[in-house]
Amino acid sequence: MNKRGAVGEEPLFEQIIFIILNVLFIAVLMTFVSSASDGTGVYEQSYSKQIALLIDQAKADTNIIVNMEKAVEIANKKSWQRDKIVQIDELGKQIIVRLAPNGGYVMHYFSGYNVSIKGDLNNSDVLVLEVKDAN
Repeated sequence: MNKRGAVGEEPLFEQIIFIILNVLFIAVLMTFVSSASDGTGVYEQSYSKQIALLIDQAKADTNIIVNMEKAVEIANKKSWQRDKIVQIDELGKQIIVRLAPNGGYVMHYFSGYNVSIKGDLNNSDVLVLEVKDAN
């Protein structure tokens, strides 16, 4: 066997692996840049924290009204359903804000109240949350 043939195959294999890894890295980087450039993640985080803080400061039998105009605008651009922008997980005491099919931001709230969404975002750009005493 020719030793040169065996040695010549290794650098080619290494170069192919190097190119594949670079393409994967660039694809991941471009995905991150595209999601960060439109501010989707920032708005998800902002709305989630704002709603959680409002719930924690609320008293029983309170309605919280949040203007979700920018969130609805972003969700429409991303072809995301308006009724799935804000979700409440009462068992985990979490607010989940998702403005696109992938991603989302979860924020925990600490109050012991029962929180529910009154109405939906399909009819308006205003989110109404109902805070009730946990019986």
